[in-house]
Amino acid sequence: MTFSVLETALSALRSGNHDKAEMLCRSVVEGNSGNDLVTVNALCLLGATLLYKKEIAEGKKYFDAALSHPAAVANEEIRKAVLTRLHSCQDVYRFAAQPETQNKTVDDNLLAVMRATTDMRTSGYAHHADSRRFSWEWKEINYNRISILGLLTSKRSDAAYLEIGCASNVVFDSIPLANKVGVDPAAGGTLRMTSDDFFRINTSFFDVIFIDGLHTYEQVRKDIINALRILKPNGWIAIHDVLPRDWIEQHVPCVSGGVWTGNVWKVAFELVKTAGIDFKIITIDHGVGVFRVTGENVTLHDMTAELHDKEFAYLYENISLLPLIEWSDAQQWLRG
Repeated sequence: MTFSVLETALSALRSGNHDKAEMLCRSVVEGNSGNDLVTVNALCLLGATLLYKKEIAEGKKYFDAALSHPAAVANEEIRKAVLTRLHSCQDVYRFAAQPETQNKTVDDNLLAVMRATTDMRTSGYAHHADSRRFSWEWKEINYNRISILGLLTSKRSDAAYLEIGCASNVVFDSIPLANKVGVDPAAGGTLRMTSDDFFRINTSFFDVIFIDGLHTYEQVRKDIINALRILKPNGWIAIHDVLPRDWIEQHVPCVSGGVWTGNVWKVAFELVKTAGIDFKIITIDHGVGVFRVTGENVTLHDMTAELHDKEFAYLYENISLLPLIEWSDAQQWLRG
């Protein structure tokens, strides 16, 4: 999720929304723990943002923090990547005053801030590498997860909505309901805690639950199991990032410098075999799995023994087993 926040920050910076980019970067720098590469990326992107705002001394401070981070001190490749980013971002600063080159500069240089260390990070997982790739181009499809949740939450004006994983509140702030709860341990939403902690203390029930928290198979299946226990009759559950396009996007641990779906896709194979639900994957916005409960006492089918060591190859070779549906065909089903 934190890499997704950084990608959102990068998009904000590319579109000229410097304040939003700074806010998102700071949320990751202040809230991230346990992932040195995320922290180094966040420090670099925050430094780039401040350079772009012409706050040179402040921007350099965060690049210095990246260079002095234990991961950069211990790993010469990471240190070189930080220095490369600093050079690129100084180019961004130099050209920032020229509107005609602004977008190109940001596209060419700031994108490197997110992706410069991808090769280094994937080198240790060469045995997982796969040259095959799905052809979905999400940015060419002008619908996203908010379109789905908008249809689902519009069924009742008094619907109760739960969101697991809120980050920058892009989705949460778009839900026009008074009764909504957002859970995130780092940023956004209404409750600052993990989903495990929330489900442990929660006593409420919900009509629509959106799961977009930690992008690992183990955590997502826990979130689904817990969500089923508090879903109201005729309720819906949606899961984001079900369709990675390649092995890097789905790899756990994260090795992507951009989009990271994680291995959420594994739970889709369990949902297909789960009795008492109507499940589909809508092919928009990195894949959104959606299901409604049609039976009683629904229990998520358990395939952990089979799936725990599976990588992208399994998804690619078994994609025909999943119930993919395009947006044009999904709308009537969602309204049902």
